[in-house]
Amino acid sequence: MRRIFFNALVVPLVALGLSGCDNDPQEKYVAELRSSNEVPANSSAAVGSVVFLVSRDGSRAEYSVEVDGLTGGIRGGHFHRAAAGVNGPIVLSFFFNEDGTENRTPTPGTTELEINKVIGRTITKTQLDLILTDLRAGNIYANVHTPNNPGGEVRGQMIRQ
Repeated sequence: MRRIFFNALVVPLVALGLSGCDNDPQEKYVAELRSSNEVPANSSAAVGSVVFLVSRDGSRAEYSVEVDGLTGGIRGGHFHRAAAGVNGPIVLSFFFNEDGTENRTPTPGTTELEINKVIGRTITKTQLDLILTDLRAGNIYANVHTPNNPGGEVRGQMIRQ
C-alpha cells in the first residue's frame, strides 16, 4: 500500500515539471548520471539523473537534469553523440541564453544554488531533429562538467523507458 501511494504521488509531481510533453509523451528516455560512467571514470560521489520526453507528434521535447554532490561549480552540461563507453561530440547543451540561443559554456563556477536545482528546458523540432535518430539508437549520453573534472564528472547513457 505504501509503495502504491508513493508512486501515485511522485509520478504526477515529476510530470508537472515537464509541462509541454507530460500528457502521454510518445517517448521517454532516462539517464542515471554516475562518475563510474565517465570515460575515463573518476572518483566523484556525485549522482544525478536526466529525463527526456519527446512529444507525441515529434515537434518538441523537454528535459530535466538533476545533480547532487558535485565537486565544484558546473562548467558545462551537454548531450553528446556516442555509444556507452565512448566519448563523443556535443550535440546539444543543457544551457540556453536569455534570447533562446544555445550556450555550450555557461559562466565558470555556476553557483551551488544552480547545482542543486533542476535544470529544465524545452527544445524545438529543429534542435530535436539533430539528436532524435541517435537518441532512438541509444547513442546519446548526458554529462556534467566541473573544474575538477573538465572532461565530465558524471555521465549517463540515455535509455528509452
